[in-house]
Amino acid sequence: AHARLAQLAKAYDEALGAIDKALALRPDWDDAVIERARILARAGRRSEALKTLDEALARRPKSVALLTARARLLVDMKRHDAARKTFEKVVRLAPDDADARYSLGLLYLEQQNLDAAEKQFRRLLAIGARQQEAYYYLGRIEEARGHYRKAIEWFDRVGGGEYLLDARIRSASLHARIGELSIARQQLRDLRARVPQLAVRLYLVEGNLLTQAGRYREALELYDEALREIPDQQDLLYQKALVLERLDRTDEALALMKRLVEQAPEDPTFLNAYGYTLVDRTDRYREGLVYIEKALALAPEDPAIMDSMGWAKYRLGDLDEAERWLRKALDRLFDGEIAAHLGVVLWEKGKKAEARRIWRKAMKEDPDNPVLRRIVKRYMK
Repeated sequence: AHARLAQLAKAYDEALGAIDKALALRPDWDDAVIERARILARAGRRSEALKTLDEALARRPKSVALLTARARLLVDMKRHDAARKTFEKVVRLAPDDADARYSLGLLYLEQQNLDAAEKQFRRLLAIGARQQEAYYYLGRIEEARGHYRKAIEWFDRVGGGEYLLDARIRSASLHARIGELSIARQQLRDLRARVPQLAVRLYLVEGNLLTQAGRYREALELYDEALREIPDQQDLLYQKALVLERLDRTDEALALMKRLVEQAPEDPTFLNAYGYTLVDRTDRYREGLVYIEKALALAPEDPAIMDSMGWAKYRLGDLDEAERWLRKALDRLFDGEIAAHLGVVLWEKGKKAEARRIWRKAMKEDPDNPVLRRIVKRYMK
């Protein structure tokens, strides 16, 4: 490994030497400057790469090629604010530079500046460039604004390219969100017929929409249909188990989860689901804890598994450890179910005001969470 690194370092040094000779003859050669910066970046010397570009830009501040290279390097360095400012210079100098406008739109979107992002993607439509991506991201912008019908219109205009599938899935999901679940299901069925190799993913999306709508029996029928078509597919089996648990068919859910754990003993998701269900739905707390501990060893930063650990500790009567794990989980992910569990533990410890505060916040952010709703109804009568 050391020898290979040495060879790479030598190759980079040789490449830099050749570029530097070219630049000595033509100091204003932008392509050579950009190639020098690329070599430095590939060698892990990004600060030097940025310095190379900045020195050239000090002499040629209106070079679109240099500015573009600088902006892309800053994106790679995760310096997104500086990258945005540099792309803004590019589009001022080259208003029809589609790639720069596209990158700028993405950076605005990442920074939640929806109006500025919209302007960039609409400009792409005006100049007839990257139209499929523009339709898709205009849909994403309207979705973020909560304008779901407008978002659906944009998503439905996507007719090809890498975002076609995601646009169709988002359109279906938004139809479901505004109460048009039958339209959503038909869209997904049509897509499944056209793209059968994506059947598993599309069945999972449809099942999730039914589950979110509380239509558990229909979700179960769908997963049974899917499993007749694609027997033993683990993701479908897992979702079927979760629906069985929602329908209070606990023994069947546990049997499916145990089967998954036996098939994939190193899968933290399956281990966690089985362990949590044992802890939550039966009195087999210590057995459940063993599976949760295995899951946590495989995915120590997963907040869902931390939540299970906290709930297991609560069921075993260790309220201090329960609180510690649940706070840790909620710090990583503010989720309705985690908030519900932490609130219960705090309530039992006499910290009722804090429990109420957490539940109220969770009800604003995750009002449809069934675990949260059940616990809030029970404790905050």
